[in-house]
Amino acid sequence: MSARVDGQGTLHRLGGRAGAANVFTADSLEDRKATADTLTSLAEDVADVANRHVVDFLDFEDLAADGAGGELVLTHGYGGRVRWYVVDWTSTLGGVPPVLEKSSRTTEDVLVLTSNEAGTVSIRVEKV
Repeated sequence: MSARVDGQGTLHRLGGRAGAANVFTADSLEDRKATADTLTSLAEDVADVANRHVVDFLDFEDLAADGAGGELVLTHGYGGRVRWYVVDWTSTLGGVPPVLEKSSRTTEDVLVLTSNEAGTVSIRVEKV
C-alpha cells in the first residue's frame, strides 16, 4: 500500500484499480482469433503486474519542525527497518536546509526524527 499522511494525521491511500480494457461478450467470444488475441494481451498485462517491483511508502506531509530538538513522530507500522527522506521543505529562516536526525526512540513501527532547523517538512517513509 502506498499512501500519504497529511498535516492533520489523516491517511490517504494512493492509486486505484484500472478499468477493464478488454471485455468479453457472447458475440465477441464467437471470433476465436479476437478471443485469443484478447487473452494473450490480458496474460501479458498480468505478467507485467506480477513482475513489477512495488515500493510501499507513506508520505507524511506538512509537518512542523521546531528546530529546537523537537521530535517528529511518524507511525508507519511497517514492522522493520525503513528508508526515509525529505521530499519537501520550507525553512522558517529562508534558505536553510533541513537538519533531521533519526532518534534512538525509533522502533520497528515508528520513525522518530529530531529536528534541528525550523520549518515545514514532508517526509517519505518506505518499507525496506
